[in-house]
Amino acid sequence: MEYTTTLAANEPIVISIGNFDGVHRGHQRLMHVLRQMAQELHGKPAVVTFSPHTLLVVRPDIDLKYLSTLEEKLALTKAYGSIADSIVIHFTREVAGMSATEFMDSLRASFPIKGMVVGANFSLGHNRMGDVTFLEHYGQEHGIVIHPIPLEEIERARISSTRIRALVSEGQITEAKELLGHPVMLSG
Repeated sequence: MEYTTTLAANEPIVISIGNFDGVHRGHQRLMHVLRQMAQELHGKPAVVTFSPHTLLVVRPDIDLKYLSTLEEKLALTKAYGSIADSIVIHFTREVAGMSATEFMDSLRASFPIKGMVVGANFSLGHNRMGDVTFLEHYGQEHGIVIHPIPLEEIERARISSTRIRALVSEGQITEAKELLGHPVMLSG
């Protein structure tokens, strides 16, 4: 698994894994909890994200419109999530085919992971088999504290990058901004 990182070797970390497209209010809340947990566990908070977006590899047939480029996402993570460090995994068919155990083992081989914060619906690995229950068992085996958090909602509707992309494509920029928690960015 190839990656680029801002972290020093052997630096204890607490992570959250995801595409973080747009770094919306749900992501920001998750990053707030990530910073708190990192402080408690004496580790450095870091986001683990992917380039390209996982859907471009797993579902190349769909026309995905990003809310943010990789560079914008990392800048938003710093500005709105106060997380300066990242691990950017080069997402390929091989990475997509890894089991949840293989993925976590590969990540642990390169980084001393002390904790992990995820949304309640999080999953990783081939066929998304690495759900919160898997992570809790994996964490117990490997000394990683797993902290799932409830999903962020506005008006009883879950905040998601998919929902925000739909609002932007419909021209509902004010509503998209409300879910993002920051202005909609356009680049091209």
